[in-house]
Amino acid sequence: MGVRIDALLHWLCLQKSRSMAARGCREGEILLNGRAVRPAKEVRVGDWISLAQRGRERWISVEILALPARQVSRAGARDYYRPLQDADRPVAEDPDAERTRPGGREGRA
Repeated sequence: MGVRIDALLHWLCLQKSRSMAARGCREGEILLNGRAVRPAKEVRVGDWISLAQRGRERWISVEILALPARQVSRAGARDYYRPLQDADRPVAEDPDAERTRPGGREGRA
């Protein structure tokens, strides 16, 4: 069983409030395993979360090691996730890339 991503980010002190985390999900500033998600998406152990900061200029990525049952202190939160290096940072997939089809002359062989 998992925990909602908006609640988890608040519990682990990665966002100031659950509503801020929910807004970040809706605006595409929070990625779960490289994909934009809704605030109610469940997170499981082993998933990785990427958070945009300063208007998407900088990204922070973490791997979830364990799920807390409730909010934890800032110092205790580090036991539940592991920061990932920039090289490990996921890149959001373009959701329109799968939907586009070649049209006109491009589609003809």
